[in-house]
Amino acid sequence: MLAMERASPAPALYTTMQVAIWVLLLPMVLLSRRGDDAGSIWRSFPLVMVGGMVLVAGIVMVASAARQLADAGQPVFGMRPRHRLITDGWYGVVRNPQDLGTTIMTIGPAIALDMRMMWALPVISIVYYAIGVELLEDFYLFDRFDDDFEDYRRAVRKWFPRFGRGA
Repeated sequence: MLAMERASPAPALYTTMQVAIWVLLLPMVLLSRRGDDAGSIWRSFPLVMVGGMVLVAGIVMVASAARQLADAGQPVFGMRPRHRLITDGWYGVVRNPQDLGTTIMTIGPAIALDMRMMWALPVISIVYYAIGVELLEDFYLFDRFDDDFEDYRRAVRKWFPRFGRGA
């Protein structure tokens, strides 16, 4: 009888942590600072639905990119790569799918909730990932994979996929 290989729980844990921090904890902090009880915090039903779909799209992107790393034997937590540069799947579309997915997740509540301060979350996410995480991550990837990473950097954008010719 063949033994089934158990999937790593790391992608699910990583995704749960991202949702808990960016979609639950930080919005609750902002909501607690609201200070007024001027009615519902929810926007119109269509905007709540759009916000929910954006949130789910971000969660799917984060979870599937994390699963892709785990399946390739790469760490889901941390920035130091192990044995191979992942350049297919989500990583063939954008270099930072987990960061982009997290930022997309933060846009969901900003659309659904009637609070301008919620728009601070996507901005904070972009600054955190673009300045804090990605610079260090790129340093480690270049150090580990040298010319392969340089070729990958030229071929795949960090956050925005290439469309059209040469994509």
